[in-house]
Amino acid sequence: MADRDRDRDRDRDRDRDRRRHPDGNALFVPPVMPPTDWSGHSQGYMPQPGYPGYMPQTGYPGYPGYMPQPAGYPGYPGYPGYPGYPGYGFPPPAGYAYGYGQSSACGGSQDYGRDPRDDRGRGDGYRLDDRGRDDRARVDDLGGARDRDDRRRRDPHIFGDQDLRHKINRGRADVGCNIYVHRIPVEWDELELARRFDHYGDLISCTIVRDKDTNESRGFGFIGYSDKEAVRKAILGMDGLPVGPPLELPGKFLSVCPKRGEEHLLIPFPDCYPPGGTYGSEPPNTRAPPGANLYVFNIPPDWKDIDLYRHMIHYGQLTSAKVMMKDEGKEGRGFGFVGFVSPFSAQRAIGGMNNLRLTSDGTGKRLQVTSKRGEEDAARKIRQEIAFKDPAHPDYQRPNDPEDEVEAGKRMAEELAKAMH
Repeated sequence: MADRDRDRDRDRDRDRDRRRHPDGNALFVPPVMPPTDWSGHSQGYMPQPGYPGYMPQTGYPGYPGYMPQPAGYPGYPGYPGYPGYPGYGFPPPAGYAYGYGQSSACGGSQDYGRDPRDDRGRGDGYRLDDRGRDDRARVDDLGGARDRDDRRRRDPHIFGDQDLRHKINRGRADVGCNIYVHRIPVEWDELELARRFDHYGDLISCTIVRDKDTNESRGFGFIGYSDKEAVRKAILGMDGLPVGPPLELPGKFLSVCPKRGEEHLLIPFPDCYPPGGTYGSEPPNTRAPPGANLYVFNIPPDWKDIDLYRHMIHYGQLTSAKVMMKDEGKEGRGFGFVGFVSPFSAQRAIGGMNNLRLTSDGTGKRLQVTSKRGEEDAARKIRQEIAFKDPAHPDYQRPNDPEDEVEAGKRMAEELAKAMH
């Protein structure tokens, strides 16, 4: 009997200690819940289980314990003044011991502040579903993530006007920034010519010389850039490009050189590039050396192997040129592979065809040419060797003059003689 009374007294004391106020020994008395017919509130508020002192609003499903502040409640702002919390998470009515985002009177921290599903500061195109799952959905009227990214990529305020019609007649280029293009096909207009030369630099002008009477192309023209480096890239990338009919032999090839009178301003090219391949020779489909294999993507669906071949043969002899096709073989899959006999030809092809425009209005994709995966180290060594032999590159190593070598030998002999004595 005594043990039972002792246990009962111990349980009573324990329950009493749990109810003590944290800053004193007085017993804590929970606040009395107001009646449902509050003065000035016709919504009908009921106490929420587990949230002492907080009243959810009737008819606001999905957010138990959170409520919007009724209009006209003196001393508390309405929800328009709380951006990011439309309809929930507002302070409780006046007269309660603990409120929004504060510690409760009974010592427990009851943070009714920012909900973890809050999406403030993440933009109008970022929203969360009501389960708190981050779906990163885009607003429908923006046209989707891809469309918005494409629009940003072509934003004239960021990247300049991408429409070639607004770029090919912007004045006269400086001396040393002009090239002469010969053997232009008669079906090419200024936009087609500019499309093939735009990725080498900033175009200033593009002109095809025409007959005064018939307005037909005379087969040559001029292109102006904003800098001299673009001239070197354009000559190295487009000189010798096959432009005749695909099956015509011998073929017709584009001729690109500096404008007459400006040849002396052109910096010489590296002497490590091999000559172009023989047009019409079929690639043997053999394995290319490391660094000589290229991966080409964003290939138009109507391209075949012959189209890829015609864009690459003038850089050097090919071992293979393959566009990957779908099952029926009528449409390309958008990528392919090219192999060269020399890895130097492969690097020249990257510089000549990477970022080639496929449309003249700037809306489509550009051709992308990179080294094949797994051969990046070999390609990097080839680029270093090209830079060593390129007079325009900062890493270019000029050969020593014989007289300088003699003088250096004499100085070294004198220093050794002094050290010995």
